[in-house]
Amino acid sequence: CRVFRHVFQRDIDRLLAIDALWETRARPRPLDLETCLGGRAEPSGRGAGAAAASAPASASAMLGLRDSQKQWTLEENARTFVESIRLFLETRGGEVGRLE
Repeated sequence: CRVFRHVFQRDIDRLLAIDALWETRARPRPLDLETCLGGRAEPSGRGAGAAAASAPASASAMLGLRDSQKQWTLEENARTFVESIRLFLETRGGEVGRLE
């Protein structure tokens, strides 16, 4: 997912190059989507196209993450982020600009 890579990899790599930002705080670690998803390139779940047919309430519910009190793993967070982007593009794709 290009959005995930842009936000969690490219932007962090760009900020890591600014040494003054990290004089008093820990440097963030860029995230690789495939590593976050346990070696899969895309999240497992119902997949593209399923959202429009059933109109799910949320990406987390669509992925079976229904316990609102549970702390999500890195993989669950990544899967939910990617699925949220997919749902948004399927339902409101006309409102999206161009990611550079």
